[in-house]
Amino acid sequence: MSGAVCRDRSEVADSLFFKVSDKPVDRILEMADRSLRQGAQGDALSLYLIVCARQPETLDSAAVANRVRAYVGAGDIMMRRCDYVVALDNYIQALIASEASPSQPMGAVIYKNIGNVYCCLNDYETGVDYYKKGLRICEAHPDNDVEKKLLTNLSGMITYTGDTIEAERYLVMSRRVYPPKTDEEIWARFFDIRDSIMDDREFNAVKNVLFQYKVAKTADEIQSLYKDKDEKESIIRRQRMILLSVVAGAFGYRQ
Repeated sequence: MSGAVCRDRSEVADSLFFKVSDKPVDRILEMADRSLRQGAQGDALSLYLIVCARQPETLDSAAVANRVRAYVGAGDIMMRRCDYVVALDNYIQALIASEASPSQPMGAVIYKNIGNVYCCLNDYETGVDYYKKGLRICEAHPDNDVEKKLLTNLSGMITYTGDTIEAERYLVMSRRVYPPKTDEEIWARFFDIRDSIMDDREFNAVKNVLFQYKVAKTADEIQSLYKDKDEKESIIRRQRMILLSVVAGAFGYRQ
């Protein structure tokens, strides 16, 4: 991104900040959601991050839920941009905030989204583990819409890894939550999610190939690319350790 574009983006973010500085958080979230629906991802991301950065006056359930919603919104935008490291970081922050509340706002959604990140990174086993954690949250805080998505993701990803017996078990479970009109319809569901995840990953792979082609002209640039890759992998490892500690705490005191 050029310096001029960065400056323009920064000026837009600053303008948004002053525009909403006196507005309540729920109003800013409404503006972010509307911007996203209108295709203005940059404005939506800036608004979500403004909410994330704002210190709540109280830590009641509504304030926690708004904070979680903002982190999830920012993470979803970064997922669309195939920036999985930043997406995961936002989901981790959302998870930390959610687990601090007895109602666990958006808890199952967060685990689903973390599972999606790992599947896009080719770590299907870890992705499936987080889908299953999301299902456990649904047991305590029922949400049929999220549960059907988790079951669909599980069916698709487990089928992709070759365990058709376990995949069929989740397929049967999904029928109870979201009865299909035909068998073809329910099989189409998890192929849709599998294809979506595969397309996301393949798009990112193509983007990386093009990037590498551009920087492969000098040895220094190639070395810089590898350094960036190592740094991102290191961040992912640190994020995984944070996740493990959060998840261990979250499920430990319930058992």
